[in-house]
Amino acid sequence: MNVVLMPMWLLSGGLFPSKARHWTMATLMRLNPLFYGVTALRTRPAPGRRHRRPVHAFLLARDGRLCGSVTRLAVWETNRRSAESLS
Repeated sequence: MNVVLMPMWLLSGGLFPSKARHWTMATLMRLNPLFYGVTALRTRPAPGRRHRRPVHAFLLARDGRLCGSVTRLAVWETNRRSAESLS
């Protein structure tokens, strides 16, 4: 599991700033779903201030859709495997 999670965490931009990066790293970071969660947390407006960019809502909506899709896939796979084991 760490073989998958560690590279995702390293490429999420949580460890180093995502501004100073080569175009290949930028592409890899954009393909990583954790990048959007980290970006949403970094662009979160301070309390009492209005947010100028709609990026925060977009990134949170994108992460929500991803979580919903993965959850539906996990439930479907679990139901499929349990039906196979019963027959």
